[in-house]
Amino acid sequence: MEADIIDTLERVKAAARAASEAKAEDIAVIDITGRASYADHIILCSARHARHTGAVATRIAESLKRDHRCIPLGTEGKQSGRWVLIDYGDFIVHVFEQAQRLHYDLDGLWADAPRIPLAEVGIDAEGDAAPTPVPTVTNATG
Repeated sequence: MEADIIDTLERVKAAARAASEAKAEDIAVIDITGRASYADHIILCSARHARHTGAVATRIAESLKRDHRCIPLGTEGKQSGRWVLIDYGDFIVHVFEQAQRLHYDLDGLWADAPRIPLAEVGIDAEGDAAPTPVPTVTNATG
């Protein structure tokens, strides 16, 4: 059970980092464990326009599939690009055009739920994913 929670949290963090890498803005990772029956976490992020919204959603889905063998249960809204919802079962990702995010105000709906600090996710204060460290190869001769 605890391993499942850790795995879920790692996938949540990976999804948020992928959104950041795709230049999503205003990323929020919200813990809704025990507050909703349909998921334990939600990720909210904004995109600059409809094509960007689709690109962010695609980047998240491809990253989770490649790195975590995790595919969504469903995806909605990719055609219009105004609000894309990606359902992973234990967490949901919302990628909004800014106007849609303000209109639906999920940030306000979940204002009392704890946020996971972006630094814990691996995203710096400017919203950029921390670079993946490159392993150092040493030549042990001697």
